[in-house]
Amino acid sequence: MRPASLCAAALAVLSPALQGCAPTRKAPAAASSPTPAAPQPIARVPVTEPTGMPLSTTARSAPAARGNTLAVRVDDPELVDEFNNIFATGDLYLAGWPSEEGLKRLAARGVKRIVALKTPDEVMHARGYDARAVAKQLGMELVVLPVRPDTYSPADVDAFAKAINESNGPVLVHCGSASTSAMVWSGYLARQPDATTEGVMGAARGAGLLEGPMADAAERVANEIIGAKPAPKPRSGPSAIPSAVPEK
Repeated sequence: MRPASLCAAALAVLSPALQGCAPTRKAPAAASSPTPAAPQPIARVPVTEPTGMPLSTTARSAPAARGNTLAVRVDDPELVDEFNNIFATGDLYLAGWPSEEGLKRLAARGVKRIVALKTPDEVMHARGYDARAVAKQLGMELVVLPVRPDTYSPADVDAFAKAINESNGPVLVHCGSASTSAMVWSGYLARQPDATTEGVMGAARGAGLLEGPMADAAERVANEIIGAKPAPKPRSGPSAIPSAVPEK
């Protein structure tokens, strides 16, 4: 057999063996999509709001009647030195003149409205700063409602109630010493159901009402408001007193 034929024959015999020994390539594995991580829960820190010292700055719906509980003297050192007397009933503050820093600290606690029971000129110059400019800078609304003992009337009480209950946040009411604030607040309390002059005056004195013209005016208007209330309607249903039995 020729050499060329021998080589061809040898290749024919070895080819299947060589093919079996050839390394096999594995098909690349399909890329798998990473499993998305589960979302982590958001930790929420509760905000507490002690009575009279609100911490939240979010707007709230105006209450039907705020400030209708007994007022207590605020003893927070951050506020005491910034006001000429300050009391709180719920989220209503009754105070004397605030300093500029006092307004800033109340704004940080969520107070949205200031009701000043003084004339516009007094409000602008009493403490050496323009309260209107400061209130605007702090995002607070300033309502000027001048009240004097000699002209104090139920109409002032109506204006006071409207001013404090239209606000969506805590309110500061101030005068010079807190006495006028307490005087007008006493008339506001007199409009509450079952109010008595004695109870109203006691609450007002506990909130800074001074004896003299302001106390006299507070008592006069409280009597007028309470006396003008309609008499309670008789209760329906059988009377507790048995009716007379007619003689036979």
